[in-house]
Amino acid sequence: MDKNGTPYRLSPFYQENFELMQNAVPNWLPNNCHYIDNLYNQYYPHRLKELKKIIKEKFICYGSKPKWLQSPDWIIEQEPLIFIGQMDVTKMYHDTTFLYIFLNKQTSSYQFITQSA
Repeated sequence: MDKNGTPYRLSPFYQENFELMQNAVPNWLPNNCHYIDNLYNQYYPHRLKELKKIIKEKFICYGSKPKWLQSPDWIIEQEPLIFIGQMDVTKMYHDTTFLYIFLNKQTSSYQFITQSA
């Protein structure tokens, strides 16, 4: 826009919201997730502490939080599934590979994903 001489005005609103999301979403969750965007919009306006609390209530870990080999890939259906744990299954593959285990509380079924590095 500068190059073309197009007039514009910066809005601090979007920068503030972006920074809020960056600070509220932990690194073990995808920060470009539609579910988290919907949470943000559903509970707007909010503060950092409130958004962190909502995220913690929605993304449940049975034990420790996932340690992703690649980008976070939490399984979300209508709601986020419960993270049960992860296993190193490298012996079954050529690369370092983890199996991530999730529980769908509503159907009492387990879902799995793998990541390799």
